[in-house]
Amino acid sequence: MRTTPYRYCPTARLGFLNMVLLAPVCAAAALAPRVIETRFPTDDIVIAMAVVTEEPFGAQSDGTADCTPAIQNAIDAVEKAGGGVVFLPAGRYLCRGNLHVKSAVTLRGDWNSPEQNPRVQGTILMPTAGRGQEQGPPFIAMGCGSGIRNLSIWYPDQQPDAIVPYPWTVQIDTRRGAENRTIHHVTLVNSYQGFRFGPHGDELHTLRDVYGTPLFRGIRLDRTTDIGRLIHVRFGADWWLRSGLMAHTEEREQALRQFLRAHGTALFIDRSDWEYAFDLRFRGYARGIHVKGFTNAVFYDVEISGGAVALQADELNHVGLALTNCRLDGSVAGVLGRFRSVCQFNNCTLGGEARTAALLEGSGNASFVNGAFAGWKDAGVDATQGSVSILGCAFKQAGTAIRLGPGVQRAHVLGNSFAGTPEIDVRSQGDVRVLHDLPTFRKPSTEPIDLPPDPRPASAELFNVSDHGAVPDAVTDNTKAFQAALDAARKAGGGTVFVPGGNYRFEGTLAVPTGVELRGCFDVPHHTRSGGSTLMPVGGRGQEEGPPFIVLAPKSGLRGFTVWYPEQHIRNVTPYPWAVRGAGPGCWILDVCLSNPYQGVDFATHPSDGHLLRYLCGAPMRCGLRVDKGSGVVECCHFNPHYWGRRPAGHPAPEGLAGGEALIQPAIRYMQGHLDGLVFGDCPKTLQVNNFVLGCRHGLRFAGRAAGSSGRVIQHGSDASTYGVAIEKAGNLELVNTQMVSPGAALLVTEPFAGKAAMFNALSWGGRARYTASLAGKGDVLLQQWHCTRTVAPVDVRSGRADIEAFHFDRGGTLARADKGVEKLTLTGNAAAGDHDFVFTPGPAVTGFCNGLGRRPAPMPSAGLAANEPAPQGADWRDRRPHGQDVPAAAGAHSIRAVPDGGLHAAPLSVLLETVPKDLALRYTLDGSPPGMTSALYAQPILLDQAGHYELRFQPFDAEGNPAGAMESRLFGVK
Repeated sequence: MRTTPYRYCPTARLGFLNMVLLAPVCAAAALAPRVIETRFPTDDIVIAMAVVTEEPFGAQSDGTADCTPAIQNAIDAVEKAGGGVVFLPAGRYLCRGNLHVKSAVTLRGDWNSPEQNPRVQGTILMPTAGRGQEQGPPFIAMGCGSGIRNLSIWYPDQQPDAIVPYPWTVQIDTRRGAENRTIHHVTLVNSYQGFRFGPHGDELHTLRDVYGTPLFRGIRLDRTTDIGRLIHVRFGADWWLRSGLMAHTEEREQALRQFLRAHGTALFIDRSDWEYAFDLRFRGYARGIHVKGFTNAVFYDVEISGGAVALQADELNHVGLALTNCRLDGSVAGVLGRFRSVCQFNNCTLGGEARTAALLEGSGNASFVNGAFAGWKDAGVDATQGSVSILGCAFKQAGTAIRLGPGVQRAHVLGNSFAGTPEIDVRSQGDVRVLHDLPTFRKPSTEPIDLPPDPRPASAELFNVSDHGAVPDAVTDNTKAFQAALDAARKAGGGTVFVPGGNYRFEGTLAVPTGVELRGCFDVPHHTRSGGSTLMPVGGRGQEEGPPFIVLAPKSGLRGFTVWYPEQHIRNVTPYPWAVRGAGPGCWILDVCLSNPYQGVDFATHPSDGHLLRYLCGAPMRCGLRVDKGSGVVECCHFNPHYWGRRPAGHPAPEGLAGGEALIQPAIRYMQGHLDGLVFGDCPKTLQVNNFVLGCRHGLRFAGRAAGSSGRVIQHGSDASTYGVAIEKAGNLELVNTQMVSPGAALLVTEPFAGKAAMFNALSWGGRARYTASLAGKGDVLLQQWHCTRTVAPVDVRSGRADIEAFHFDRGGTLARADKGVEKLTLTGNAAAGDHDFVFTPGPAVTGFCNGLGRRPAPMPSAGLAANEPAPQGADWRDRRPHGQDVPAAAGAHSIRAVPDGGLHAAPLSVLLETVPKDLALRYTLDGSPPGMTSALYAQPILLDQAGHYELRFQPFDAEGNPAGAMESRLFGVK
């Protein structure tokens, strides 16, 4: 039996869209799934359980009567019915009170993207409560697994030239259950405060495709854990100015822009663990991003401009921040850093009209690789303390490029380019080393990433499983009823098979036909705890190779429900077949929670080209997702053992199974020994974005049988996984902003790897790792800009070719170990915090340059030569300093000195070490390794007659072989 769609009458025009019901729908119950035909286009088919303008709710959409009670009554009714969408047709809804969107309910309207038309149309909520009460209750409180999407929120009493505080527009509620609040396709026209997640505990929030002009704070995060996602967010004055909801004058526009520049913060973070930020645009705020508390996060493709400070990082946790392919412009600073941890920038542009592109006032480590400093008035980089690495960056204007204050402990300034003569103002007495003409560092790809829209079934026809005899009592076998609905959709040429909220038991398997989507009541990501539409298979127990529970025909999909195996037990794990298998190309899975499958999704047995998986989540036991024989997109997938332990009250489970957080540790122990989270075989052009796994043997694994996978992995996280990323077969892989906590190794590359793999801007932590990375095979591996904290694990290179650049360890130890099978290993610009140093064993295939501490109290020199310019002997950067003064000698400086004192020179170059005490042996190396008693003994000037780059390290030893002074370092470039 088909459910007749609910449609708008396109001919009714009374200023706003009026609604007319088709005759068959008038007789339908108030709570029944029906298709909504919206005025504005949507990616998906809109299916609602309730429409607020219908009886018994009776909301008026003309903006004159208070609609708060009607909307809340609809939300409450849908929650009691098991969850689903409460739909608000296009119109204006005055709200004099507050709303609570409850668990498994999505409040949804009719919305047009402001990027298509900035004039706000469709569904508009108009809150008026809380005027003048910044700390009052929010307009909307959100429960676990709830959503707000496809609507606009406009405060009709707010004026741009007389801005008044209001409470938060949206905030999570304080009830138990912190997971999955989703804001999707929402315009905040003029909220004083937009979205607040925390401080009562928050997990798995998602803001996606959000626009608007929040006035004081746009987003505030606090106590966010594993993890939050911010995707495609746009804030700035123009969204309100162009909305058609303001009487515009030049004076009002100027007042609005001045308020934002003086008071506004687009994104404020108190504390957040593992925040993923992707594709953000903030314009005209006093602070674009302000990180105030104990935080680690990754940012990709973020642009902030038109304000005072683009990124202000006051305090970070020990892991820190990683930013790649970002632009940060500000009138005071592109980046204002006061942190004590680490902040890494790769291929980022800083500047604008800034006084200083990067102002670094904290004691932490700031790292810039492949960047550009595109505008400043005082200095490009001004560091007053801490440490800084600047590698392969371009300074786009003349003037003081870098200033290193007296408090700077260490600086690596390597391979940068300058507009004119390099001007580097060194006042530091620490370990500062500068050399300009190093080879170019490889950059991450800047090819735009266009995430695909939601796929749709072949038609808008709707088939309700309840109409085919399905019973949500967790006892009745629903296999035949569901398959009957699926077959009916197939015969009709496709459509949606809808599953109302409830617990449905299955003893058999299901086949989803081509053109059909099997869909539950969730319109957004959700958690086991949220209940809703839950499918409970019991068949196939003990049959690992048996038929999957659900098979997807080509061009079919799943959306919006949970799969729970009620007879699976975490303390006695039993094999089951795959929960889902794709039988051909073009399949999709969106917002599906596989709570506890033995095996999750198989897109490998059959060709899988054109697949899309978006927010597949759960706690699989052996494999979460396996993809092969095709390329597609895997986005925002999330595996974590707490999908086992956090369940709604009364949720069917094996007898005697302990509930709650007691399940987490046994689940992690099993998964760390058995689970492959995400596995990719031969995928010629894979794209993976914002995925996360916790408690796996391999978090992300590449293991093809032919050419292996090629493509991009943006912001992957592996937590508490034995191996964070494992590569066995690959063609050409690029991984950016990767985060790993791994007791085995963060990165494991093994035979038969023979391709190329590059990892840019990585973060890893945890004290039990055996190796930071273990590299084997015959391929090429690039590890560039990696912060490793709370571990002393080295990079173990067993074979192949590897480049290790701009690592930062928070303690010393062995940087790298190389076996005899290594073809080439190059170590460049790596450093450790404090007085720690790196150790590595040089050899014919192993070279190092500017690694660890040079232990020289005075700054290191460099010349700023143009290409092919002959170098006068002794020339260094101090000859070209803007003020002409020399650097004062440090107290207690060694009497041994090098002549020339580093820099760029023409070949051949003779380096003299002067005033060596007669009772000491002076040992030196030219490969960047620390000298020892087996190193070369200095007896005559050192001849550098081959073009290249050399790091001269020297140290005196007494007759017993004990160091008799600090090791010192000089950098030379020979042309």
